[in-house]
Amino acid sequence: MKYRAVTAVALAGLTLVAVGCGSDGDSDATVQEQLVSAVVDQLEKVDGVNADEECISDATASLSDAEAQSLLDNLDVDPATLSEEQQAFLDATGACISLS
Repeated sequence: MKYRAVTAVALAGLTLVAVGCGSDGDSDATVQEQLVSAVVDQLEKVDGVNADEECISDATASLSDAEAQSLLDNLDVDPATLSEEQQAFLDATGACISLS
């Protein structure tokens, strides 16, 4: 459960990133790619946490555009309110994190 807690904290921290990004992001990037970038950026800021970007990308690919966009827009939501698809993403992303 350590991974899940770290992932949840990282996702919660993305609220500011998502709001602050505006139109400065890569307009050609899919919403899944934007989510991968935001998750990896946040995880890299946490001391002792290593994120496998390819693994996170694989986990994110299973999200629909709407589910991925919902995570980017509403990352401060209670994890209990996540859809099954979003919860599966969170669980899968936990396996993409190692602690050093």
